[in-house]
Amino acid sequence: MKTYLDCMPCVVKFALSAIRKVTDSEEIQEKIMREVLHEVSRIDFTLSPPEISHIVFRYIKEYFGDVDPYLEEKKRFNKFCLTLLPQLRERVVKSKNPFDTAIRMSIAGNIIDSGANTNVNERDILDTIEECMSVNLYTNEGVFALYEEIRSAKNILILGDNAGEIVFDQLLIDQVPKEIVTYVVKSAPILNDATMEDAVETGLTKIVKVIGNGSDSPGTILDRCSPEFIEKFNEADVVIGKGQANYETLSDVDRAIFFILKIKCPVIARDMGYSDGNCIVIKKNKWESLYGEKCLKEVS
Repeated sequence: MKTYLDCMPCVVKFALSAIRKVTDSEEIQEKIMREVLHEVSRIDFTLSPPEISHIVFRYIKEYFGDVDPYLEEKKRFNKFCLTLLPQLRERVVKSKNPFDTAIRMSIAGNIIDSGANTNVNERDILDTIEECMSVNLYTNEGVFALYEEIRSAKNILILGDNAGEIVFDQLLIDQVPKEIVTYVVKSAPILNDATMEDAVETGLTKIVKVIGNGSDSPGTILDRCSPEFIEKFNEADVVIGKGQANYETLSDVDRAIFFILKIKCPVIARDMGYSDGNCIVIKKNKWESLYGEKCLKEVS
C-alpha cells in the first residue's frame, strides 16, 4: 500500500507523541520535530506508511540512542492482557465455534496499536473484546479458507504486531498444531510493536518457536528483513499477517497471505474497500488482487 496525503497528519502526530515519551524538553522536542517535518516534506509517496514511520523514528534514535519510548506502555499492556488470558481462553473453549471465537479475540487484541491510537487504554481493550464478539466479520472467504489451509499445513508463519496483542494471539495459536507454528516479532523496538522481550515476558516462547524478523520497521518490509526470516516467509504453507502495518507493507507482495486486523484508520479502510472500525479476515492470493472477483461477505 502506498502512502496517501491523508497519512501525513498521523505521521507527525506519532512522531511528536514518541518524542514526548523520551523528553520533557520543549527545546529538544522542537529541534527533532523540525528535522522530522523537513524529512516529511521530501518523502516518496510510493513508499508504504510504515516505511515513512521508520524514517521518522530514525531521527529519534539518532538523537537519543537505542531508546524505547514505548517500553513501559508495552509492559503495562502485556501484564494487563495476561490477567485476561485465563478467562478469555475459557470463553474460547466453551464457545460454539472455538476457531471463530479465537479469530475474534485475536482481532480484538489489535486495538492495542500506538501508531493508530496514542491514547488506547484498558477500558478500550475490554470494550473491543465485546465488540468483536458481537459484530460481523468482513471477509473474502478468509475465515473458512484459513481454517481449511491450517488443517493441511506443514508450517505456519504468524507475523505478530503489537505488545499485549501477542497475548490474544495465543488464543488463535491454541487452535492449531503448535509444533508447526513460527511466530515472528521485531528484532528491535519500534512503536509498541512486539519484540523478543515481549514474547518472553508473555510466555509465548514457551508455546511456539519465536524468531525476530531482523528489522526494526513497523509491519514487514521484506528488503529490511533477515535471510532467516525471508526463508521462513517463502517456505511457509500459511502466512498470517496481524494488524494494519502488515497489510500496508505486504498487500502487494506476490504470495498468499491472510490478513487479520481491526481497521483503525480511514485511509486503510478506503484502500481495502471496507469501513473504519471493521473487523477483517481476508486472504490475498498470489497473482490475484486483494479483492479478486469474489464477493466480499459479512460473516456473522
